[in-house]
Amino acid sequence: MTDRADEESAPTDHRAALWLPLLRRLTDRVPRWVVLKNAGAALSGVGDVDCFAPPEDWPLIEREFRAWAAERDLPVVTVCRHLWRGAFFIAIDPDSPYLLVLDVESYRTFRGSAHVTVDDALGFAELDPLGFRRVRPGAEGVLKLLWNGMFWGARRNEDGLQRKGVLDLLRTDPAGASQATRVVGPAAPLLRRAIGQVMAGRWPRRELALIELWCIVRGLSRPDLMIRQLQFRKRVINQCPYFRLSRRHRRRLPDDPTAWLADVRASHAGMSLLPSEGSRPAS
Repeated sequence: MTDRADEESAPTDHRAALWLPLLRRLTDRVPRWVVLKNAGAALSGVGDVDCFAPPEDWPLIEREFRAWAAERDLPVVTVCRHLWRGAFFIAIDPDSPYLLVLDVESYRTFRGSAHVTVDDALGFAELDPLGFRRVRPGAEGVLKLLWNGMFWGARRNEDGLQRKGVLDLLRTDPAGASQATRVVGPAAPLLRRAIGQVMAGRWPRRELALIELWCIVRGLSRPDLMIRQLQFRKRVINQCPYFRLSRRHRRRLPDDPTAWLADVRASHAGMSLLPSEGSRPAS
């Protein structure tokens, strides 16, 4: 099951040929690593790969990422650690203006509540036919329904629903969707009813608003997480050159990336460019 890619390029075998060896390698060597979402957009388009792993495994993932990039003569830009709960492993594809990004996090939030953990993701996991560990389609659909399918106030986000293929994911794997409703704890029955209505073509704003409220209330028990998220959005997200590029240009490098690379070097430790500093992606 692939996303309805929200990217600009057509699907390419080239992109899959780059990513698949790394995803299979991490599946074999990092038992608690799992693709959370967007594998389809990464393999067939120009999306990033969103995955989960505990922080103690991030150094191993970095070694594997760098080894994979070196074997393919991919210039490694950096590892961005500006998001406290994750690390972003970033390389340049010389044949594309879009960065290759492996987004590894230890948990994700919804409305200020830490509601999906590594253990959750592993509990929803299966082996993809292409040979890597991933969250099953129905569970991915549930997560995208919450993260991409609704605005604050449980208002329907039609663009997010369409771009992320939420209905296709839910319909492909209803058992996985039902299983994944446990991410909202006691509100799981509400979420199961909401999913049923979404699949029937209705928008269950009341149920989703109650789920949203429950997550906000749960988040109040960890105000430190809310504060860190607000600080990140206010300070870091507009200062880090990677996050600026990701938000404003969907990870597409400028035609002349020299200034951007200099900015990255100044703001990220451990940057290395392989095979040469003069490497420039295709436009």
